[in-house]
Amino acid sequence: MDIKVLAIGLGKAVCPLVGLDEVGAVVFRIQFRRHRLLEFLLRIPPVIG
Repeated sequence: MDIKVLAIGLGKAVCPLVGLDEVGAVVFRIQFRRHRLLEFLLRIPPVIG
C-alpha cells in the first residue's frame, strides 16, 4: 500500500479515512469508530514527504 496522502474526517462516532497515492488515485476508503482509529493508524507505514 503506497499512501502519500491520508485524509481523516473526525466525527463524533465514525471517522472516514481516504488514502491517496502519488497521482491522487484512491488507494482505500474506509470508516472506523473513533476507538478503532488509532489501531489502524499504528498498522500503516509512516510517510514523510
